[in-house]
Amino acid sequence: MGKINTRERSFGKSGDVPELIKLKNKIEREGLGKVPHFKHFPGGLVIPPEISARRLQEIHKIEVPGQADAVLKRLERLNSSWAIKEKDLSYDERKVWMPNKEMRLWQIPRRTGLFLYWITNQTKSTEILELGTSAGYSAMWQALGAKPNNGVVYTADMSMLKIGMASKNFRAAGVDNIVQLHGTIAEVLSSWHRPVDLIFLDADKKNYASYLEMALPKLKVGGYVVADNAVDFMELMSSLIGALRDGAINGFKLHSYVLGLDNGIYIIRKGEPIDNKMITSFFNAQMDSF
Repeated sequence: MGKINTRERSFGKSGDVPELIKLKNKIEREGLGKVPHFKHFPGGLVIPPEISARRLQEIHKIEVPGQADAVLKRLERLNSSWAIKEKDLSYDERKVWMPNKEMRLWQIPRRTGLFLYWITNQTKSTEILELGTSAGYSAMWQALGAKPNNGVVYTADMSMLKIGMASKNFRAAGVDNIVQLHGTIAEVLSSWHRPVDLIFLDADKKNYASYLEMALPKLKVGGYVVADNAVDFMELMSSLIGALRDGAINGFKLHSYVLGLDNGIYIIRKGEPIDNKMITSFFNAQMDSF
């Protein structure tokens, strides 16, 4: 299909949201495995080929140190079972976004972790800002990807309980290029004054648009924002879809689409077209299949 015209492919109108939700339901019914190659759907959604985490790791020879891999796999097992009811949390911890009135880890799947490793490494990002730490799973993938370029991940969360969990996990994994920040995302972004190469957004979904607006001045031209849950929590993101529809926010030109990987991730680039060759190469696919 050649180079993507982001203005045509991005979310066109706020009225697109119901159509995207219909598409989400269709994907949930029929699955993504039937789509053999990259395919654009209306509404700026791109479906990549179905490929396992193990195969992706083999293709790209991504070597995760044994100490770190043990922690990552333990967190993968823990993700589905770890939960604390809202009533059992302290007053401050109850301020954390909690669907169904319980605190969970809400970690990204391993394939998305490998993608974060890949994009961090391939863009040679050295200043990475993560908004939403949880138990530290995604921060470790980014830190591992940034390590060869002497990069540092700054990860923020408002939950002291999760900050403590993440700190223990970072030490156990032997990952030392992570700096933890405590505060709400609004507080962290308000006080942040250094330019960053990459931002990973994985927090309360309904506020993604306002977080993006605050984050863009901190992001270098050509830098990326990757935001999780673009498909499974699509219903909560109408404000973000609306903010991206014109391809600019507060004068910052943006190129964006949704990559249908795992829970769906927004790929947003400031000031320059998205490097689709890099994205497709992660899936071991040729550019013309995009």
